[in-house]
Amino acid sequence: MEFQFPSTPLLLSFLLFVFMVFRIAKKTRSKTTSPKLPPGPWKLPLIGNMHQLAVSGSLPHHTLREMAGKYGPLMHLKLGEVSTIIVTSAEIAKEVLKTNDLIFAERPFLLASRILSYDSTNIVFSPYGDYWRQMRKICVMELLSSKRVQTFQGIREEEVSNLIRSISQEGELPINLSKKIYSLTFGIVGRAAFGKKSKYQEELISIVEEAMALAAGFNVVDMYPSVKLLEVITGFRRKLEEMSKKLDQVLESTVREHKERKKAESGKGEAEGEDLVDVLLRIQKQGDLEFPLTDDNIKAVLLDIITAGSETSSTIVEWAMSELLKNPQLLKRAQDEVRDVFDKKGNVDETGLRELKYLNSIVKETLRLHPSAPLLVPRESSEKCIVSGYEIPAKTKVIVNAWAIGRDPTYWTEAEKFDPERFIDSEVDYKGTDFEYIPFGAGRRICPGMSFALPNMELPLAQLLYHFDWKLPNGMKHEELDMEERFGLTQYFSSSMELQFPSTPLLLSFLLFVFMVFRISKKTESKTSSPKLPPGPWKLPLIGNMHQLAVSGSLPHHTLRKMAGKYGPLMHLKLGEVSTIIVTSAEIAKEVLKTNDLIFAERPFLLASRILSYDSTNIVFSPYGDYWRQMRKICVMELLSSKRVQTFQGIREEEVSNLIRSISQEGELPINLSKKIYSLTFGIVGRAAFGKKSKYQEELISIVEEAKPLVAGFTIVDMYPSVKLLEVITGFRRKLEEMSEKLDQVLESTVREHKEKKKAESGKGEAEGEDLVDVLLRIQKQGDLEFPLTDDNIKAVLLDIITAGSETSSTIVEWAMSELLKNPQLLKRAQDEVRDVFDKKGNVDETGLRELKYLNSIVKETLRLHPSAPLLVPRESSEKCIVSGYEIPAKTKVIVNAWAIGRDPTYWTEAEKFDPERFIDSEVDYKGTDFEYIPFGAGRRICPGMSFALPNMELPLAQLLYHFDWKLPNGMKHEELDMEERFGLTVRRKHDLYLIPIPYNHLSPDN
Repeated sequence: MEFQFPSTPLLLSFLLFVFMVFRIAKKTRSKTTSPKLPPGPWKLPLIGNMHQLAVSGSLPHHTLREMAGKYGPLMHLKLGEVSTIIVTSAEIAKEVLKTNDLIFAERPFLLASRILSYDSTNIVFSPYGDYWRQMRKICVMELLSSKRVQTFQGIREEEVSNLIRSISQEGELPINLSKKIYSLTFGIVGRAAFGKKSKYQEELISIVEEAMALAAGFNVVDMYPSVKLLEVITGFRRKLEEMSKKLDQVLESTVREHKERKKAESGKGEAEGEDLVDVLLRIQKQGDLEFPLTDDNIKAVLLDIITAGSETSSTIVEWAMSELLKNPQLLKRAQDEVRDVFDKKGNVDETGLRELKYLNSIVKETLRLHPSAPLLVPRESSEKCIVSGYEIPAKTKVIVNAWAIGRDPTYWTEAEKFDPERFIDSEVDYKGTDFEYIPFGAGRRICPGMSFALPNMELPLAQLLYHFDWKLPNGMKHEELDMEERFGLTQYFSSSMELQFPSTPLLLSFLLFVFMVFRISKKTESKTSSPKLPPGPWKLPLIGNMHQLAVSGSLPHHTLRKMAGKYGPLMHLKLGEVSTIIVTSAEIAKEVLKTNDLIFAERPFLLASRILSYDSTNIVFSPYGDYWRQMRKICVMELLSSKRVQTFQGIREEEVSNLIRSISQEGELPINLSKKIYSLTFGIVGRAAFGKKSKYQEELISIVEEAKPLVAGFTIVDMYPSVKLLEVITGFRRKLEEMSEKLDQVLESTVREHKEKKKAESGKGEAEGEDLVDVLLRIQKQGDLEFPLTDDNIKAVLLDIITAGSETSSTIVEWAMSELLKNPQLLKRAQDEVRDVFDKKGNVDETGLRELKYLNSIVKETLRLHPSAPLLVPRESSEKCIVSGYEIPAKTKVIVNAWAIGRDPTYWTEAEKFDPERFIDSEVDYKGTDFEYIPFGAGRRICPGMSFALPNMELPLAQLLYHFDWKLPNGMKHEELDMEERFGLTVRRKHDLYLIPIPYNHLSPDN
């Protein structure tokens, strides 16, 4: 994930404000009367109606339906500078998509489609014309014809059988069905597109998911298409171009390999088992097209099929299962039908799907209530026309709210009710002729992939209903099942992702601008002389130095080091209304973290920690005082003591062995090592915290992953802590509270189950195999504490351990492997050492880790160059003090740039070079006494979990080096390995590390 700097809105809208004022000053009004536009809400200057969508608190298709209830089914909005009409009735949809279909066959400008889809040469976003007609014909006649779709039956049946087998192996534990369904449909589409086994499939899934987050929803760049400067200021063009480059590398490799394979085979014309790349290359080779098919055209079409074909189908299956679980009587009827038809066979195949009338109706009803694209892909008018008596100017964007039309009580009885019965013997269909039901669109631009999508919905759904009975976890009742949505390329459950509405910055900063002007007008300056603050760059009114971080184009720790080079190692910034000092030298770090440690032991206000960490009652963000001292003592003496950490040795060794086994089973194909390492460390930490087998572990991983974007980096709310209105306007408080509720449900269930288990057992005192929940409950029960330990305190501490304990360790292992692959001679030395020590055993265990001097140095060097938290957790001064001759006022936020200090050539020879040798026989350590090297911090607030984290780094790294030789994929040279970072809770690799493992055959007697 790229670093998303939440202060960008301020700079962005400030520049946009100035720009638009000049545009308005120059603009002359036409003397002709204005066209009779459809009705709509009043429009603000500059932003039009963006504010209505930005602060509604609802998803766009909900908000637009609500607005249409007031202004009518044909409504006019101004989104930025783009004139837009919203269609919310079947009659008007028919006028647009049938009567005036030719006029509305164009697509509007969307920067994402222009860049990601090879200058919009795909089918979905290609401009209407001869090229589009040619490509659509290829799609309908060749790629997604009924005959072609039938050839993929074996793929579908095999992949769905694998899904059923995978679920069966989970036992009767809660599973993430959403994730499994998405993986299934991507697997089907991937194999149809690329062939039986694509080594790029996992990588492509990762890239496509990343791209979808960029391309989804409304974007401020597309709302001001004439303001090209916005593409640069927002960084949106750069992100898209980076994403496009990654996508192209995978697609280009796929196309090239298919060409080489075809060249090696004898020319036999069309092969029966052609995949879609083969089909496109055959058409390209035939060459009888008006517009010759280039490789870029092929890649654009493939990208269409991969993105649209996978997510749309999985969304419908997910919603269908949700609705059936919400309505048990419908679930039973569906299962009875499937089992009646297929019980003789003992399995579901496609030949009998036509007999499943009720299941077919379930799919149709799901498409009505939950169309994958609730707002159809937007269109644009190519010329002026009349719709429903109103004039629609040329170049007007048209959004059809298919979701609202599908729930309109004018056309549907009990429109909000899930009732598949309504489609039994009904002639209403989704093929674009019944405009009250257009989940796939209608007219020329109707989705050409219906025949491809439907079996990808019906077969998985039938198999899931046939092979399993289903129930909700944690004793949840069917009426309690959450049916909230999230908005993206398709409409998903909100439990995965909240809507990120890119126009919020404009409204946010507009309101903030007005608010702050009034504050400044009231504010009186102190008549006393200003304190002698550290040097720093000039500050803008209202925003201070936020703009320097927002538009630097670099990650914060890089930008702050660069600024420190100009203003010095103790630098003063104003981030919003928060006075902040940046520390970038070991000497000043020592003054802050040792000499004045007590003064700087406080934590600043952070809304995320206040809400997610049970009013900051965890250890990391708890206010300094007696409660914090008590909790830290519990952590150091009980939870993460050396003795306790040693009891988790078996967990670590078992989990790492499982990792090695998992990698071995992949064969010599590229693997996503980043993903595997993160899963490993979360598994270790989860088992240490919750016990041998936690049914909540997978769910918790999912929630923590979802929470990361909310708590990472700088947020505008924390930069204006006195402006409580911002917490509401931005929606940040609401998102945090929703996330907190989800986290609490899991943690509360875990604590409750541990209590019940303890109650059922005889009181035997401290058990040898205690997990961390057991330890905390034992301390709670003993009750001899100054501050009694509440359940919320326990959950807050657990959350600390889970989040900090998992990602920090995985980040270091990931970077260590990256640096070793970048430096093959160091990799060889590390492997030689590990194998010399452990070859007799044939496996690595913790007892011999102390002998690995070089590996220990690798971990230390990685912590120097890539500290997990490059900007240590911020501190705050509790009173005025002097640092390096400068006055630091009370309530000043302090950020220590440990990353910059670790790369300072004042302390390190060849500071930017990865050289583990420097730590051989060196007395410099990470325990907080050597201030040139503070990856875990220093002083009172030093990380208490070092002894817990280190074996989680060293053991996996040693095992990976012992059991495998490693090489980079696609013939990449070691010097070409990308080492870019991304900013989040920790600084991980920007792009996941994909490597090819080659098993090592050791020479032990057992072998």
